Amino acid sequence: PAPVFAPPLAVPMGGPLANDHAPLAPPPRLVNSPAAAGEASIFNMDGLMRVMGKDAKGRSAMFKMVRGALDSGMEPVDQAAVALREGRLRDAARLFHGLRGAVGVLGAKRLIDATIAAEDAIAEQREDEFDSRCQAVRSELEQTLALARAWLDRQQS
Repeated sequence: PAPVFAPPLAVPMGGPLANDHAPLAPPPRLVNSPAAAGEASIFNMDGLMRVMGKDAKGRSAMFKMVRGALDSGMEPVDQAAVALREGRLRDAARLFHGLRGAVGVLGAKRLIDATIAAEDAIAEQREDEFDSRCQAVRSELEQTLALARAWLDRQQS
């Protein structure tokens, strides 16, 4: 016989949902980032700090990730722009995707959105948007790197 699995929303008999009058715990309170709202969407390490910033090894790994992004600089966007000019759309999309993976983990929500928009334009071959989408990624990456550099300086001082 095949194994039987309980549905993911199953509640054991007598659990907290068995009695309607049993109070449920309140939802967790969200904590706002000290950064301005616009900056938070450009670069925000709060999530990683909660997960990795509790010990020296985790902080070291975070610093390494930020340094890696800074070391790569604008090169991924420059390479993607060249690939677009040369008609290598698959390469350009791969570069934008890689950039999103490498820098997006640093809480760069606006950069993530810009790379997704660029990849979508490439996938749908909206050639009239290539330059503007690439420029948007460039602008977001510049801002992200500036804030990343400032964050790293603050952490190491």
